[in-house]
Amino acid sequence: MKAAVYYETGGPEVFKYEDVDDPKCHPRGIIVDVEAVSIEGGDVLNRAGGALRTHPHIVGYQAAGTISEVGSDVTDRVVGQRVCTSSGDGSHAEKRSVPVRASWVVPD
Repeated sequence: MKAAVYYETGGPEVFKYEDVDDPKCHPRGIIVDVEAVSIEGGDVLNRAGGALRTHPHIVGYQAAGTISEVGSDVTDRVVGQRVCTSSGDGSHAEKRSVPVRASWVVPD
């Protein structure tokens, strides 16, 4: 999948758009096919000098989209539901893995 990433902190020039592995679904999590993202002040601050939780670091805290996979322990989400998500990183990618508790169903 494609994602906005960086390998070191710095200015906008550290951004790359490249192929990364698809995320894995945790038993208590979901995979979301990302359709929209937000850009938060924390994204800019982290890129300028924050901790890189992953390598490469996939940018972004918040995204919305459609669930494509549900973990084996999840009982209150289903494939095809639209959700918004918030987590420490990983939203600026084609797919995102989050704990189910970090998602909220978007009403029809």
